[in-house]
Amino acid sequence: MNIFDNLYNRYDTWFERHENVYKSELNLLKHFSSGLKNGIEIGVGTGRFSSVIKTEYGIDPSIEMLKIAKSRGINVILARGENIPIRDEIFSYITIIVTLCFVDDPEQVIKESKRILNKKGHIFIGYIEKESKYGKYYASIESPFYKNAIFFSFSQIKKMLESLNFKIINVSQTLFYGPGYEKLEPWSIGHDKGSFILIHALMDDQ
Repeated sequence: MNIFDNLYNRYDTWFERHENVYKSELNLLKHFSSGLKNGIEIGVGTGRFSSVIKTEYGIDPSIEMLKIAKSRGINVILARGENIPIRDEIFSYITIIVTLCFVDDPEQVIKESKRILNKKGHIFIGYIEKESKYGKYYASIESPFYKNAIFFSFSQIKKMLESLNFKIINVSQTLFYGPGYEKLEPWSIGHDKGSFILIHALMDDQ
């Protein structure tokens, strides 16, 4: 069984136990996604991000997580990001927040995201930088969630996006301190100091 089906309550309450870490990430996403409509989150989990920024749809392979996301007002779809059961060119934006490290084929997830995006659609990829303080911490701890996770660097995700003709228009960061700081943090442009990085890219096929 999917580990997230077994431990969905533990996953969801993490956001309450680490509220300022969550809100630091959320505030960064809110700033750049503000005003966008007609969106979907790949790896929506329990809907902690989508329910706040009003992303209408979400997909996830965990049925238990989707039950919570649905209770938070999200239209949910049981599926994996590598094979999205949605027709082409439907959405204006896609969010993928701390999800690529858990999927089997991250490049295929981005390829599927491109397929269901409108022309000039937006994609937001939020991730924990591999060599950052949190990246090294999560890779070192005994966690049922992170034991099989594969963390990425900015250059690796940039390469995936550019190979599919996405144009990166902004890269921003937060979580500058290490685990244990647990205070609300600001964000800044760049990817060289923070642990949580948000890449904002556009379709660039035209």
